[in-house]
Amino acid sequence: MDIDTTIVLGVAFLFILNHVLVMLPDWHRKRTAFYGLQFVNFAAACFLAGWGAPGFNDKGMRVVNWVLMALVMYHVVQNNSAYVKKWRGDAPSDEERERLRRRVLSKLVDSVEEAEE
Repeated sequence: MDIDTTIVLGVAFLFILNHVLVMLPDWHRKRTAFYGLQFVNFAAACFLAGWGAPGFNDKGMRVVNWVLMALVMYHVVQNNSAYVKKWRGDAPSDEERERLRRRVLSKLVDSVEEAEE
């Protein structure tokens, strides 16, 4: 297997990893895996933009490297969008926030009153 095939298969494997990550239960809570994959995605995009598969550079098909780089960057954006949507969905509603704020405030007031007595 030559280097060009290895690079293309590596990019395909990276796409598979991107899809597998978002299928895991509670994937948005596994920050190390998420940001690790995002770093690998970004590094792969930089590699494809800077060097790419040598066979595609030699044959005047540099556009293949740019298309692969664009697809990897698309996955970065897609993963970040899914991550933000997931976290916003887990965030408490405004009513819940207000209820929690009042609860904490009442406990603070109670503790201050007890300390003064």
